[in-house]
Amino acid sequence: EYLPFEPPASVVYLASTVPSSLNSRFPRDIDLLVPFQGDPRKGFERMLACVKLALQSGRLGPIPKVAVFGRSTMFESQTLNELVQEFPEALERIPAPSDKELTTLYSRAKTFLYLSESEGFGLPPVEALARGCIAVVPDNTSLSEVFGNWPFLLDAEYSNEDAIAAVEKGLAMCSRQTTIDCVRYARTFSWSRTTSLHLATFAKMLG
Repeated sequence: EYLPFEPPASVVYLASTVPSSLNSRFPRDIDLLVPFQGDPRKGFERMLACVKLALQSGRLGPIPKVAVFGRSTMFESQTLNELVQEFPEALERIPAPSDKELTTLYSRAKTFLYLSESEGFGLPPVEALARGCIAVVPDNTSLSEVFGNWPFLLDAEYSNEDAIAAVEKGLAMCSRQTTIDCVRYARTFSWSRTTSLHLATFAKMLG
C-alpha cells in the first residue's frame, strides 16, 4: 500500500481455526528439519553437532528422519557429508527448495531446529510455526523478543544436550493441538501489524 510499485508476493492463507487436513494432507514424516545458511553466525555446524548427538544416541526414535535444506553449497560441509555417510537412511539433503517446496517441508516436519547467533527477526522459525511445525530456538538476539513466551525457547546458556532435549519434547508432544498452538503463535505476527507499529513510531518521532 505504501510502495510506489506492486511488489511480487506469495500468500498462504491460514484460517483462524486449523482444520485436521493441515496434518492429514501432509503427514508429518520428518522428525527434525534443519536449515542451512552460509553465514557461520547462523549456527549450522552447531545444529549438525546436535543432529549427530541425537542420531548416535537414538534419541529421535528407532527410525528417525532428518531433513537438511538450503543452498547447494551445504554439500561443501564436511560435517554434513560425514553425517550422511554415517546415517544414510536417516538424513536427507534438499538443495534450494522453492517457496512452495519449503512450505511443504514445514508442513511435513514435526520439529524445526534454529540455533542462529545473529538474527534480525527470526522469520524462518515463524514460517515453520505458521505450518504447525514446532520451532526450537535459543534465547538470544531478536529471537528473545519474538519467542519470549514460546515454550521451546532455550536458555541463553543452552548446551547441545539441552537443544536435543527440547527437540525430544517437541516430538513427544507433536499432535493436532500443538499444530494449532504453533499456528496461533505465528498469527500474532503480520505485515499489517508491522506497518501499524512503524507508522506509530514515525508519528511519535515527528511529534
